[in-house]
Amino acid sequence: MKKLWLCILTILCLCATMAFAACGKSSDAPEPPATYTVTVAVNEQGYGTVSRTSVTGVAKDTAITVNGATLTIGTTVITATPAAETEDYTYAFSNWSAAATVTGNITVTANFTRTMKEIQPSTLTIPVSVNNAAYGSVSATSITDVEDGAAITVSGNTVTIGNTVITATPAEDSD
Repeated sequence: MKKLWLCILTILCLCATMAFAACGKSSDAPEPPATYTVTVAVNEQGYGTVSRTSVTGVAKDTAITVNGATLTIGTTVITATPAAETEDYTYAFSNWSAAATVTGNITVTANFTRTMKEIQPSTLTIPVSVNNAAYGSVSATSITDVEDGAAITVSGNTVTIGNTVITATPAEDSD
């Protein structure tokens, strides 16, 4: 009988030890809060930049709000800046891809546009002169607003540049 009581006692001790160990691991204990990464991208490289490309450790249900070119993720503020104007293009911020609530890893995109500048035809002013006024005169001393690439023709004592005709008149003989 002594052996039976020893076995029962050993079983009870083992059960008590396992129960005590399980007490420290209650299933009711709160889980650590989930955090995520918000990646911030641009729609086209070279069209613009963002002041920050990611925010880590963002808690679940954090609001992502937009106000013009400003994106706010919780307390983190990110600004979208269009690229500098070039000779051929202008750049502008258009919008953010989305305002949302963080429920997982997410990418928000800053959308920029590029517009080709209107090409203005270049114009020239062409001065006209004679090498010596004693030899004669010309009907105009300059031509303005001549488009680049305008045709120039010479026929006898006239020169035509674009739509303007200049006539050279020789001096009269003084003899």
